Amino acid sequence: MTSHEVNFLPQSYRLRRERFRRRCRQGALAAVMAASLMGWWMIQRGQTAAWRGYAQTLEAEVEAARLQAQGMAKLHDQRRMLIRQLNLQQELAQPVRHTQILLALSQVVPESIVLTWLDMTTQRPAPEPLMPAGAKASSSAGKSNRASGDAPVEDLIRIELAGLAPDDLTVANLLEALKLHPLFTNAKIHFSRNTDIGGVSARQFQIELTVPLGRRFQIAPPVEEEVARAG
Repeated sequence: MTSHEVNFLPQSYRLRRERFRRRCRQGALAAVMAASLMGWWMIQRGQTAAWRGYAQTLEAEVEAARLQAQGMAKLHDQRRMLIRQLNLQQELAQPVRHTQILLALSQVVPESIVLTWLDMTTQRPAPEPLMPAGAKASSSAGKSNRASGDAPVEDLIRIELAGLAPDDLTVANLLEALKLHPLFTNAKIHFSRNTDIGGVSARQFQIELTVPLGRRFQIAPPVEEEVARAG
């Protein structure tokens, strides 16, 4: 054994050095593990925050979709209500106005005729009576009611007009024009007789006609537009 191989250090010193090295290695390993755990925790924390933000975004979108669905449901309800009101208004309202009837009469009646009286009466069918809850109408009762009851009331406007005309031919032409007009139906004359007004002989007449309301009316364009379109 040479002098370089002789270890003059005591055994206790070598043991302390080995123990110190082991503790250093353990401390370094613990520090590495702590750093790894800290990094993993930070990564998991960031991912958790990202997922939490994504979940909050989804919840906000779901809430917005729910509010939108509620708004759409309210709009559908309002649309159904408006359609119901419009249908009811169309059922109750007259498809043709009295001013339009007067305009049609003014176009038919010639200038040689003077109207002295005009009456327009709207005749609407009465609504059927409501049956009590649980009551059922028998077929025999319905048949007896139809047999004994009056004819159903038509939905129409009854017009009665009286006036003065120079002769019977003018009255006949007026009656024929009323029969041919698409707005009027059931035109008939009640009477036509001679009358004397201030020493002038004339024909006094009275005509009755109807305007049925149970059909669809379409207002024709003015004659000026047709002439301009034709030109």
